[in-house]
Amino acid sequence: MDGKRIEGNEVYALVISVSILLFAPIVVSQPIPADKSQVEAWFNGIIKPVKERGKTLNPELVEAETEPRIIKVMQGGGGEFDTITKAIESVPSGNAKFDGTAKQYGTVDSATLITESSYFVGANLNIVNSAPRPDGKTVGAQAVALRVSGDRSAFYNYKIIGFQDTLCDDRGNHFFKDCHIRGTVDFIFGSETSLYLVLIFSTREI
Repeated sequence: MDGKRIEGNEVYALVISVSILLFAPIVVSQPIPADKSQVEAWFNGIIKPVKERGKTLNPELVEAETEPRIIKVMQGGGGEFDTITKAIESVPSGNAKFDGTAKQYGTVDSATLITESSYFVGANLNIVNSAPRPDGKTVGAQAVALRVSGDRSAFYNYKIIGFQDTLCDDRGNHFFKDCHIRGTVDFIFGSETSLYLVLIFSTREI
C-alpha cells in the first residue's frame, strides 16, 4: 500500500466530515423499488436536508452537527490543502501509519483509508491501493483500500480500487451509492449490514 501516492488527475475535490453536513442517514421507511428506473426517485424522496429532519435524527448526530470537523482538498486551490497527502499529514501523530500491507499491520489495519467514526459521509473520492496483485506465493502482500468500521456511514460516487481485499465493509450499517468497486480475491468482505445501490463491481485481471 502506498497511502501517500494519489493519482493527481483523478481527484478533483474532496470534503471529509465526521458528521453529516447536508443529508441525514437513510431510514428505509419505503421498500426499495424493484424497477431500476424508479430507484433514483425513491432515493431523492427519502434523503432530506438535515434541517428538514428535525427531531427524527439520532441525538448523537445532532450533537456532532454543532461543530463538524471538515477537511477540504481541492487541486486548483480553494481548500485547506491541494493534495490528499497534505491533508493526511495534517492528522496528529497517533494516526500516522501509512505505507504497509497485511504482513506488517494485519489485513483490517492495512487500509489506505479507514473510517471509524459513525455518520461518516464521503463523496467523489478515488481510493486506489497500490499493493501488488496476488501471485499465490507471497503471504500477507495484500492490503485494503477502504475499511469502514463506524455505524451509519455513507459513500457517494466513490472509486475503490485494489487487488485482494479491496473493501473491508467491517462493522455497522453502511450505504454505498454510485460507487465503482474493483478487485480480485475477496474484494468485498466483512461483517457489515450494508446497502449497495447502483454500483459497478469489476474484477481486475491478474
